[in-house]
Amino acid sequence: MGEPSLSPESSLVIVEVFDRTGALDRLGGDVDRLEDLLEDFQIKIPATMNSMENAASKKRSARLEGLAQELHHAAHGIGAEGMVGLAEQIGDAARSQDYEKVGALLTHMGLELEWLTRILDENRCSGNL
Repeated sequence: MGEPSLSPESSLVIVEVFDRTGALDRLGGDVDRLEDLLEDFQIKIPATMNSMENAASKKRSARLEGLAQELHHAAHGIGAEGMVGLAEQIGDAARSQDYEKVGALLTHMGLELEWLTRILDENRCSGNL
């Protein structure tokens, strides 16, 4: 679970938005710790993404790359696998100073965060988190 797979009808890589099982495995099954990490993530990541957009607009590739790495670690810790892949791509684009690609990836990252937030909210309401 959580591994990318190719869709049979296209060459798109399909990645889970939230891999709860993988996150719990990394946390030794500690559900309370996962909940704490998820709450922290939802508070901190919008500010991190804002900083990333600011760094991209100022063409500060080293800052952008560092923020992408920070986001990568945070996303991996909670099982946000889609965001992990995007953070890696943003870091690569920052290294090559491809700011147009960075902008497109940040837009996609914003959508991924919205999907993740919706999934987490639905799971909290149903008691499945």
